[in-house]
Amino acid sequence: MKRRKLLYVFVFVFFTNIFGCGLKVYHDSLFSMGTVVEVTSSDPRAAKIVFAEFGRLEKIFNLFDDQSELSRLNLDGEVLASSDFYEVLKVSRDYFVQTEGFFDISIGPVSLLWKNAIQKSQMPEDAKVKEALSFVGFNFVYLDENKHFVKLLKDGAKLDCGGIVKGVALDKAVLKLKQAGVREAMIDAGGDLYCLGRNRSRPWRIGVQDPKKPKHIIKSIPLENTACATSGDYEQFFIFKDKRYSHIIDPKTGYPADSEIVSATIIASSAVTAVVLAKVCVLVGAAKSFALLEKFKGCHAIIVLNDGTLREKRT
Repeated sequence: MKRRKLLYVFVFVFFTNIFGCGLKVYHDSLFSMGTVVEVTSSDPRAAKIVFAEFGRLEKIFNLFDDQSELSRLNLDGEVLASSDFYEVLKVSRDYFVQTEGFFDISIGPVSLLWKNAIQKSQMPEDAKVKEALSFVGFNFVYLDENKHFVKLLKDGAKLDCGGIVKGVALDKAVLKLKQAGVREAMIDAGGDLYCLGRNRSRPWRIGVQDPKKPKHIIKSIPLENTACATSGDYEQFFIFKDKRYSHIIDPKTGYPADSEIVSATIIASSAVTAVVLAKVCVLVGAAKSFALLEKFKGCHAIIVLNDGTLREKRT
């Protein structure tokens, strides 16, 4: 079994003449939340602000750090949550409902099963998948609005916030930048990004990569004060017995996504919305994606099917 390392390259960002002559541009990068976070800005303070926010949130949501709030909840079954942790759980519950259960952070037992199996270069047994799936369900997560008390109602239930936390970090980092008076910056967290302000007098411009031809850009899009996220199976996947499997696990079946979508790019005002919906689209396929997207106004979806067809929808 072979697994490609986590490095999204679905979205290329064009930096040519970003800020014009005479204005220094700062490019900084840091490894955080399992990916490379890159910050481009004319303001030298931008990267420090962004990296501090990503680092702060990683301490809360790191699934593999026993001291994180997420790990303590998974280990102890209950926790008195910080405002940041509780907010993400509450928002995750909202997305669970809006996506008809296709976005589900209670997928922890299944996602951990697959991660362990991949590390051992083997497929998990069907019986093990079925057993892990029995612990998945948001009905096992109790949230006390007044006390911010969180309890897992079934022994063996575990949360995995990996499907939303980068979007949370992007949105919160942008808020910190605005509070500090930073007027323009692009944050790229492994292909999930936010474009703050403008490149001097012009919008930022990104290009969506053709999954079949990595050097070919199939669509160029101007962005301003907007988030963009791409998900798919052609850059992050694993292979077992000559078959390629997506890294995105379906919380309803316990198995990797198997739709006709190769990549889904979502543009939205919120990075959380973009990140969540990009993953959901890959899970449910084009027709179901477009129906679900009707619940989220102000989104632009760019979907590439496995036959090379490009489909778009704006809501």
